[in-house]
Amino acid sequence: MSDPVPSKIFKIAVAKPTRKNWNQHRAVGIIYGRYIPSADSFDQGVLITANDGVLIPAHLSAELTTKLQRRSELLESDQDFLVHPQSSLETPQLTVELFRVRLLEKKKKRTELSRDLFNVRCFVVEQKKRSQIMTVRVYNNEALKQNPRTRKYYKHYIYGLIENYDNNKYQLWNLLVKRSGMKLVLQYYEPVIN
Repeated sequence: MSDPVPSKIFKIAVAKPTRKNWNQHRAVGIIYGRYIPSADSFDQGVLITANDGVLIPAHLSAELTTKLQRRSELLESDQDFLVHPQSSLETPQLTVELFRVRLLEKKKKRTELSRDLFNVRCFVVEQKKRSQIMTVRVYNNEALKQNPRTRKYYKHYIYGLIENYDNNKYQLWNLLVKRSGMKLVLQYYEPVIN
């Protein structure tokens, strides 16, 4: 696959695994937008994206719920939210858990370059050439220590394929994906090698 994003952006958006956490799974990214809580529950609502106006169903982590309740001014304008995506082939195709708001001005340029980009470190379990969709599993890192048959994981659907994929379901991949509307689209990939 040719590199569709500058390698500098890949390095900014995707933290390289260290020797200690080389096999860590995760799905995390940044979305710039405004969180609107629902009338029923403060921690359930929608994230309205600033660049394209998409309404993404969202829920807040407990820590961020407390912070936004104390600092309600953060709800009055667009913010850079760190999120865990949850994708599906059903409607809605994308939901997010907001777990942090990034306020550091010194990282503003870096944050702007990373908006709508996600690092997904995962196992690729299936690729469908006809629909151009891959299915990936992101395991809870504590679950990796458990019996493989009973481990819990998050399933994600990513638009795009890995070239020369050999169906090795236990190869860990580092993916850079971009949010496009309500879809996660593959931009770049590399295998994680210990």
